[in-house]
Amino acid sequence: MTSSLLASGNTAFVIVFSIFVLLTIVLLVLTIRFIVARGKADKAAFDARRTAADDEE
Repeated sequence: MTSSLLASGNTAFVIVFSIFVLLTIVLLVLTIRFIVARGKADKAAFDARRTAADDEE
């Protein structure tokens, strides 16, 4: 009885831990993609402001 309970506990841990690792990787990828997209948008806005300031001079 104890060995089957231990085996099912190990199996449950492996499943839950695998889901946790997978979700962590997904969240990291989404976060990195968001940061890169915001960086590109901010750089484009900065370049537009700089170009507008250069045109005014």
